[in-house]
Amino acid sequence: MTTTARAVLEQALKTPDSEWYGLQMATATGLATGTLYPILARIVALGWVTTRWEDPAAYLDRGR
Repeated sequence: MTTTARAVLEQALKTPDSEWYGLQMATATGLATGTLYPILARIVALGWVTTRWEDPAAYLDRGR
């Protein structure tokens, strides 16, 4: 395991019931998004974390 992957996992484990946006994780870990997103893809593929997409229409409806 790389030190950067470990940093991502350690950050996620600090609040295991929380959801993170990628940019929030990048800020919390100090990793560039170009480094972070491939790490996230690998740990998702391993089943260590889960992902979900938000419905953009639901976001837009909240602002009305």
